[in-house]
Amino acid sequence: MPPSSPVSFASGSSNPKQRTVILGAGFLASYITRQLVGVSSSNEVLLASRNPERRYGELKHLGRQVLAPARGVDIARPGEGATSLESVLEGASTVINLVGSV
Repeated sequence: MPPSSPVSFASGSSNPKQRTVILGAGFLASYITRQLVGVSSSNEVLLASRNPERRYGELKHLGRQVLAPARGVDIARPGEGATSLESVLEGASTVINLVGSV
């Protein structure tokens, strides 16, 4: 299989691009979210994790690009929780999975 092409987070389009960040590592997820928001005003970030309120609380000062509400999802227990993984990923143009082992 050929390697995948590099991903660019900057958008030349006037349409917002939704970015879904599946959290699993606090520092790394926060850093990536800040970078996505900083690189283009058309990037939107939806935070999803087992504890989304805490992470959203740390990043909501970045503005409207960090979408509210953050979503509670636990990939280790599909179907048992507030939100299904499928609904979180709906409409995403990019998914960044930072979840460690489950």
